[in-house]
Amino acid sequence: MKRKIAVYPGSFDPITNGHLDILNRGLELFDKVIVSTDSEEIANVAIGSGAEVPFMRPAELADDFTPTQDVVAHALDFMTAQGCEVESLCCIYPTAPLISAGEMRKAYEKLRNN
Repeated sequence: MKRKIAVYPGSFDPITNGHLDILNRGLELFDKVIVSTDSEEIANVAIGSGAEVPFMRPAELADDFTPTQDVVAHALDFMTAQGCEVESLCCIYPTAPLISAGEMRKAYEKLRNN
């Protein structure tokens, strides 16, 4: 079965935890919400919020200069190596805490229709 995955590369605070609430509870667009991090603390918060942390991000992808594309590619490579067939992937930035479930739904529909 092909999966729809949301990758969340980043940190958490009370505002950005709202992203995970939207992704995990009301949205129903994604089969999995993956958090890519190199921090045990962030991983624990993510898991407590209902996301999955199936790997820890390697140090070479965890600095302030690593392109998002490399982080997402790492997550995708990991998931496919685990036998997960990925139909679509969405990257939600922690720096966009005001994104709404409706906006994500509209973006997903545009992706599906093109």
